[in-house]
Amino acid sequence: MDVSLATLLVRPRTAFEAAGERLSLVQPLVLVFLVGASSIATAFPVYVALQRRLSSDIATVEFVIGSQTARLPIWFAIGTVGGILVVLVGWVVTTALLHGAARLAGGRGRFRRLLAFVGWSHAPYVVVYPLVALVAAWQLATTPGATLNGVLHGTSGVEGTMVTFNGRGLIDVSSLSSVAVTLWIGYVWTGALDATYDLSRRRATAVAAVATVVMLVAIQLPAYIGSPNA
Repeated sequence: MDVSLATLLVRPRTAFEAAGERLSLVQPLVLVFLVGASSIATAFPVYVALQRRLSSDIATVEFVIGSQTARLPIWFAIGTVGGILVVLVGWVVTTALLHGAARLAGGRGRFRRLLAFVGWSHAPYVVVYPLVALVAAWQLATTPGATLNGVLHGTSGVEGTMVTFNGRGLIDVSSLSSVAVTLWIGYVWTGALDATYDLSRRRATAVAAVATVVMLVAIQLPAYIGSPNA
């Protein structure tokens, strides 16, 4: 492996500086793909909750799960593929923005090297998602009437083909897990910028901090726009 995963999570600068000059993009690509697929999979309970509300004229795809059949709209399958593509494109766009910001700050470095490092910056999900799964399993086992949909997303109701959220889900954009993983990724970006560009540690930290704040705002914005009080 090009980068030590254990070191990356706690000392990203050390991990990236120890990486070879000829970095492979295959491993970070696989990581980004798996994280994207896992993220999209968490939406499955939402669409299952919608299956009884679908009108008969909506094209659907049937999934057999054990002895049960889930009927989901065709746009769910399309959205799954599209969602993974969005994650992959987001990887490249994020790298481009960080590269441009580092250049504006006076740094010099290679885009391809940063692309690999930004791909590796998805590593905190490897820790956060299993923890979320454990907490979700515990809540499902100890809370009467709890559903996977409610535990993960904090859903409060289904109206037609729309799902309303109460903001109390484990992976809600305002949840501790979502904010924590975003901050952790920003911390990894600091090491990536520091190891890739000839920036001072203070400037690398400043660029990563600004980028992290922008990402936090961007993640929160859709939920704010869609809230009843917006």
